[in-house]
Amino acid sequence: MKKRCFFTILIILVISLFIIIDKVIYLFNNNLTYLEQFKMIPENERLTYKEVIYKNNKYLLVGFKGDNPTYPDNVILLEKDSKYYILERIINCDISEETAYFKDGSFYIHCIGRKANIIKYELNNTKVKKSYIELNYKEVPNISQLHLFVNNVDDQYIYLFSYVKNNDSIPEGHRVKCSFEDKKCMYY
Repeated sequence: MKKRCFFTILIILVISLFIIIDKVIYLFNNNLTYLEQFKMIPENERLTYKEVIYKNNKYLLVGFKGDNPTYPDNVILLEKDSKYYILERIINCDISEETAYFKDGSFYIHCIGRKANIIKYELNNTKVKKSYIELNYKEVPNISQLHLFVNNVDDQYIYLFSYVKNNDSIPEGHRVKCSFEDKKCMYY
């Protein structure tokens, strides 16, 4: 009887320990105290590019006039209890609603006027992982790499569009899709 009672208590303690560890990890990952709070700029002075709900969190991609007169500054914000917290600063990057796309917890952004690269920001609660998607535009020479809009993202491709062509006399289109696997782009 004593052995059975001992094992029951031991099992309860182990389960309780796992529950406590899980709660501590959850609180640590959602800790807002280390994040800088953002005083939201009046609506007439800011550009809200995207507002998304992902995993019960509200994220905003917001632009505002910064120190550089050519490019606005941008932030990815997390909204909690009507307060805004800065997750990532994106400085000197001209973004519009069409150059930023949100899919499956990630922002895909092209900075207008900057050549070719797409920046991917993966959101995970209060953390952001930044990476670059370097694409091969060799097969689509007429698309302007400086003026790319992100139209769509699926498991295999990122779909880009540009109103600007390098040579208007060439009939090649304004739309390309680029493979995540081999990074090659093609007209579609």
